[in-house]
Amino acid sequence: MLDNYKVVVLGNESDWLNYCLKDFDKYENVKIFNNRFPCDGKILSLLLKVHYSEKIRKYVNLPFKGIWFKLFSNNISDDPNKNLVIVVYDRNRLGNNADFLRCLRTRYKRISLVYMFTNVVRISGAMENGFVEKLSDFYDIVYAFDPKDSTKYGFQYSPLLYSYCDNIKITNNKHDIFYVGRAKDRLTSLLKVFQRFNQLNQKTVFYIFGVESNKQFYKDKIIYNKMLSYRQCLEYIKNSSCLLDIIQGDSYGYTIKTCEAIYYDKLLITTNQEIKKAPFYKKDYILVINDENDIKEDFLKKDTTVLYSEEDKAYFSIESFLNRLEYDLKQVSNGKYFRQNYHNGGLA
Repeated sequence: MLDNYKVVVLGNESDWLNYCLKDFDKYENVKIFNNRFPCDGKILSLLLKVHYSEKIRKYVNLPFKGIWFKLFSNNISDDPNKNLVIVVYDRNRLGNNADFLRCLRTRYKRISLVYMFTNVVRISGAMENGFVEKLSDFYDIVYAFDPKDSTKYGFQYSPLLYSYCDNIKITNNKHDIFYVGRAKDRLTSLLKVFQRFNQLNQKTVFYIFGVESNKQFYKDKIIYNKMLSYRQCLEYIKNSSCLLDIIQGDSYGYTIKTCEAIYYDKLLITTNQEIKKAPFYKKDYILVINDENDIKEDFLKKDTTVLYSEEDKAYFSIESFLNRLEYDLKQVSNGKYFRQNYHNGGLA
């Protein structure tokens, strides 16, 4: 499985990504940088933070950022002739930096660049940076998180990657329903669903971020604007019976809540209608709703032991991703995937 390659993953500093990518540790040929830049050391990190500061860039764009590229490249790989695959997550600080990407292609003779979305394209870092239309110029493969985005932009599809964490404690503080997430365009729906759970006498834990003070209803029962570490989220998940997934907009991608429900064997209530087509869908475990009135007591109260199969979990696994990546890289090599303005480097 990509045994002849060195695979380097450049994350986006997200706390949850440290846990989701944990199973990459099983592979000796994989290296992960889930920090601000591919480098180590507090002093260097501080200097880079200032040099690449978005706050400073609003007033003045500091020059000579390219002086760091050699350091970044050396940390990625010190062998310019190695078969190298670099997987770059959306919102990585260097992922939309054309100069850095050109530097990589110049330095490494056998390099393939892969871009990973973890959210819908319209609210991605690539969209904010005006880089969506340029992705295919610089990357050999672009993986869309949402199947609809895959079709719209001509990207390949890949679900989120996930890993099980086995050292999360189970407490006596059990609850029925757990939700954590930003309000975005779904606050009204979240509040209606919360009301429905109250009607059904369900013990809920709701953490909702990004809510203005005048919109913070049920403040005695809902926790607003308090951030949780992903480890804390996992503790709530392990001690819950059911997870809630109210998707934003018209997204079809399977969210991290879907991964969590499957990997930790929990019931799932979701507004994602497309999940019924998923190979892991089980109607006894997953309730698909249009609105709060579709939530029925018999789904929450039925005496069902939730147990997803290893095949279900494999849909989001690191192993499945590496197999998918190996296959897709071969398609690039055989000329079956065409990347615009692709003149040198990579596998083609």
